[in-house]
Amino acid sequence: MDSFYKKLVWQIGSAGAIIIFLWGGVYFFRVRITDYANKVSVGRIALIQNTINIESFAFLKAQYTNKGRQDMNTLLAFVPQRDQLINLVGEFKAIADKVRVRSSLQFSGETPATDEAFGSLKFTLSLQGTTDDLLQFMQSLEHFHYLRSIEGFTLTRNDPKSELSLRGQIYFRK
Repeated sequence: MDSFYKKLVWQIGSAGAIIIFLWGGVYFFRVRITDYANKVSVGRIALIQNTINIESFAFLKAQYTNKGRQDMNTLLAFVPQRDQLINLVGEFKAIADKVRVRSSLQFSGETPATDEAFGSLKFTLSLQGTTDDLLQFMQSLEHFHYLRSIEGFTLTRNDPKSELSLRGQIYFRK
């Protein structure tokens, strides 16, 4: 009987060790599977976020293709290349002659154009005429076809003639 009990204890011990080993394996794999599931979940969220970012970028690119290029072409129509400003004096004179004022244009500096920014020609435009004609010249200048800015002006009234001095710049592209 001793041998029977030894064998029984040995088999029960072996079965218990196998069960403990199996429970350890189950616990180990459960922990590992949970960790991998969390990593997959985080990766899935990152993938969704990247997909959203790519879709947003594609939308912006399509919007630029459809609208941005049109706006850029419109802007470039108002911003000539420097060589296209060759008759700028004549164009100012034509506006002045149309409203019956005398004009004198002087250039006071140039900022070269780069790939990132427009260049500009600074000018001072001196005009002489009646106050009404000078104001009409200012209104005509609002419709001037080049992109420009007026930095300041001085109006000196002397009856019947007045003088207007404009300081500004015309922009050009490379």
